Amino acid sequence: MNRLRRMLRSFLGNKYSLVRDQGAEYDLHETEQCFRQLGENIQEVFWLLNADASQTLYLSPSFEALWDRPARSMLASPSFLLQTIHPEDLSRIQRVLDEQGWSGLNHDYRIQLCDGTIRWIHTRCFVLPDEHSDSQRIAGVSVDISKQKRLEREKDMMTRALEQSADTVMITDADGVIVYVNAAFEDISGYAKDEVLGLRPSLLRSGFQDESFYQRVWQSLGAGLPFIDVFINRRKDGELFYEAKSITPLRGKEGDITHFVSTGKDITERLKGRERLQRLLHYDTVTGLASRVLLHDRLHQAILHARRLHTRLGVVCLGLGLSELLGKDSARELHEQMMRAAAERLQGIFDSDCTLARLAEDEFVVLLKNIEQDEELEETVNRLLVAFAEPLRTAGYELFVTPAVGISISPEHSEEPDELLRRALMAMLHARRDVQRDHCYYRTDMHKGSLHSSS
Repeated sequence: MNRLRRMLRSFLGNKYSLVRDQGAEYDLHETEQCFRQLGENIQEVFWLLNADASQTLYLSPSFEALWDRPARSMLASPSFLLQTIHPEDLSRIQRVLDEQGWSGLNHDYRIQLCDGTIRWIHTRCFVLPDEHSDSQRIAGVSVDISKQKRLEREKDMMTRALEQSADTVMITDADGVIVYVNAAFEDISGYAKDEVLGLRPSLLRSGFQDESFYQRVWQSLGAGLPFIDVFINRRKDGELFYEAKSITPLRGKEGDITHFVSTGKDITERLKGRERLQRLLHYDTVTGLASRVLLHDRLHQAILHARRLHTRLGVVCLGLGLSELLGKDSARELHEQMMRAAAERLQGIFDSDCTLARLAEDEFVVLLKNIEQDEELEETVNRLLVAFAEPLRTAGYELFVTPAVGISISPEHSEEPDELLRRALMAMLHARRDVQRDHCYYRTDMHKGSLHSSS
C-alpha cells in the first residue's frame, strides 16, 4: 500500500507540474479519470471519499470480488463498509473513526461475506490535498490479507506448540550449531536458552556412549535419514538422564539440508520404573536372592549350555523348616529376618557366579553348572549342612534348623527346567521325612512314595 500511495502521489505531482507548465487550470475531472484508470488495473481496492467522508467519489472494480457485494452499496454511502465488518472487530474500527476520522484508519479487521466466509482486510486511508483549493479528499486502499493472517496464525500456533510441548525440541543449522531450544529443553537439561544458542548438542554428552554411536548418528543424518535412539545425556548439574530422541533433517526448496530438528522425551523415570519392576519380578523382595522367574530363566539357559557342551548341571533344593520351628503365630517380621539371615549364610558359601534363589517361605535353590563328578554335589551338600550347623541369629533370637536337601541332575533326571525343579523339591521332601537322611537324590520311585503318602 505504501507503494501505491507513492504511485498516486507521484502521479498527482506529475499532473500538477504538467498543468502548471501549460499555464492551464487544474481539471478535477481529468484527475479523477486518471485515478479511475489506475484503480481499474490494480488488485487492491482503491476508493476515494469526499472531505467529510459522506460520499464515495470512486470505487475500483476489485471491490466486488473482495467484498462479494455489489459496488453500488459502497457508492451509496461509505458507512456501508461498517455493515460488513465482523462483530468482534466493529467496535474497534468504529472507535478509530470516531476519534481520528477516516483519514486515521490504518488497521487490520475482518469482514463477513454474504455466505458467512471470513476475510481479513487491511485498510490504509490518507488525505489527498488539493494544492489549488482548500478542499481535500480521503483516499483508501484495502488489501486481502487472509493468507498472511493464516500464515501468522499457523506460525504462532507452531511456536506455542513448540514452547508448550512436554518434549524437548532442539533445532540446529546444517553445521550442527544450535539455533533454537524450547522451554522443555531448558527444564530437562538445566541449561537456559541463552547458554546453548550458538553451541553444539555435544555439550549434553555424558561419555557413556562411544564415538561410534555418534558416527552412526551423523551417517544417518548425512544421508538425509532420521535417526531414532536413546541418548544418555548429562544435565547441567551433572546428573545423567535418558532421552528417547528423534532427529530429522530439514530440506530447503532446493533440496539441500538446511537444519536438523530433534525432539526428545525424558524417559529416566520410566527406565527406573522398569528397572524396579524387573527387580521385583526377578528378585525376592525379602532376601534379595533370585526369584522363581529368574531361576527358571537361568536354568533354561544353563540346560542349553550344558547340552551344547555335553556337560551336567545340578539343582540343589534346601528346605530349612523355619515355618514349623517358628510357628504360625510368630511375627511376620521375625520370619523375614530369619529368611534374610539364611540368605546371607548361603551367599557366604557360594561365589557370585552361582545362582541362589528362594522358591517359597523357607525353600532355597542352588544351581550348579559344569559338574564333572558326583563328588562335587556331595561336597556342596556338606558345605550346606556344615554352614547351617550353627544357629541362625537375628534380633536377639537364635534358631537351630535341620536342613533337608534334595538334588536333581540334568540330563539324567530331565532337561526341562520345571521338571528339574519339581524333582529336586520332591527329593528334598523325601529327605525331610526320612530321619535317617539329611539329603536325597531324585529317584523315579519317589513318585510312588508321594502318591502313597498322600493317599
